[in-house]
Amino acid sequence: LSGVGLAMLLTACGGSGSSSADAAKTLSITGTTSTGAALAGATLDARCANGTTGSATSAADGTYTVQISGGTLPCMLRATGTDAKGDPITLHSIADVGTTTTNVTPLTEWILTAATSASGTTPNDAFATFASSTTQSSLGKDKLTYAKKMVASAAEAVATEGGQSVTLATVDPLNDSFKVGSDNDKIIDALVIALKKNAPTAKISEVIASLSSGVATAAKANPTSESDASSAVTALAATVVSKPFAIANCPAAQNVRYRIVGVG
Repeated sequence: LSGVGLAMLLTACGGSGSSSADAAKTLSITGTTSTGAALAGATLDARCANGTTGSATSAADGTYTVQISGGTLPCMLRATGTDAKGDPITLHSIADVGTTTTNVTPLTEWILTAATSASGTTPNDAFATFASSTTQSSLGKDKLTYAKKMVASAAEAVATEGGQSVTLATVDPLNDSFKVGSDNDKIIDALVIALKKNAPTAKISEVIASLSSGVATAAKANPTSESDASSAVTALAATVVSKPFAIANCPAAQNVRYRIVGVG
């Protein structure tokens, strides 16, 4: 066959090398990263199901677009930066199959914490091993649904205990339209205020970690029952707000502004 004839035959038989063309396609994931205030200048790293990666920097309003050459959903995201007070912070999220828009906020961090803890891991570990089918399974649609319900219960308990009012009944923190200053963003503000009720000088990362700890505990104890996990996290979340929370790695010390130390 001539070169032209061979090319036509390969095309007709589906052997035209389309896999190379598919590999060259670029997947774009967009969204907003915020702690209630825009997480500006943060590094957004993405790791996708087929092992591809990409990164970008968030704009002043927290919006971002990560482009992944040859990327295949789902993709896990990690935002690393500094909050409005200059303190370091890391948050995680996921862009599931069927969407290329996902937010990266304290709410998504708690959702990822709930989902991964139910499988005995953490968001940090899941991000590092996201190309693994086992890790992807721990963040499948059923696990994310379970986690969203848990976090909705926790958020309402935290808000009530902290004198705020919050509901996530009609909100999907992962994929809903989200801008800094919007009603969805104000949910985060209310939750931070509630969590800082008895620890007003705590860093944003510390109050996020305080609720993450409760979410993880409830998920590990009830990995297959969303209703039991939600009940457990509700009780734990209320406890987090009702008294100063433990400083990380030092549960005997409480995160309050002043301490009195008796000697002897």
